[in-house]
This record gives sequence, C-alpha cells and structure tokens, in this order.
Amino acid sequence: MMDKTDAIDDISGARRMSDYRGSHQAPDADYGAPLHDVEPMMPDYYAHPDWYDTGDDELDGQSRRSVLRSRNNPDAMVWIYRAVPGDVSTFNPGDWVSTSKAYARDHMAGEDGWHVMARRVKARELYTDGNSINEWAYWPAHENF
Repeated sequence: MMDKTDAIDDISGARRMSDYRGSHQAPDADYGAPLHDVEPMMPDYYAHPDWYDTGDDELDGQSRRSVLRSRNNPDAMVWIYRAVPGDVSTFNPGDWVSTSKAYARDHMAGEDGWHVMARRVKARELYTDGNSINEWAYWPAHENF
C-alpha cells in the first residue's frame, strides 16, 4: 500500500517531490492542528502568541497575523508561500509551506534558480505540528489519499 508521499510522487508527469522536498515530513489531520485552531499543538497560543515566535518579527509577523485572523474560521483565506527549484510551478499535497513570504525567501538562500510560489488557500488546508509558527503542511481539502 502506498503512503501519502508515494501516492503524490506517483503523479504522472510531475517531478518527484522527494527530489526537493527534504526528509522532514509534514503533519496532517491525523497528527497536527489546523491553522484555524492551533492550540492542540501550541497550547495557550491565542493568549501568548509570542511564546511561539522565533524572535524575528519580519519572519514571524505575517505568520502570526495569519493564525490570529483565522482563529475559529476554517474558511478564512490565507496566502501560502514555498521556495522551490525553478522548474517547479505547482503546490502539492503534503508540501511544507509558510504563511510568511520572508520565511520562504530565506529558505531559497544560496539556491541558484529557485523562486517563491504563492497561492491563497483556506485555513483548514494548513496543519502544524507545533514546531514553528512559520512552517505549515498544505493538505488541499479536495485531495483524497
């Protein structure tokens, strides 16, 4: 039986995401909290969002605002960003993304030919494992795995 990553990598004509995704696997509904309700993974976030910041307001500010504006609203629309090689032009289920454009830009530093993609998605399509306010897993609602 294929796991989610194998199924995604098996998409005909698509570049294998494992070529550039990295080994750090993204959380999902089975183990993670959605953007609109982060407290299962980030206790007391809404009372103390600063506890989860990195200390860099340029990186954290946009992510923090996305979480706070999406609270209790799974249909809230938010921007996501992802640094990818130049020949990649689509977001894929299970991709690591950020709600901070600056954070995504930092992730392509030193990579020749990379760019930052952007897209608007619903808060319910983003999951965190609580590791970083700037890192989210993208699981589009219309995908079934």
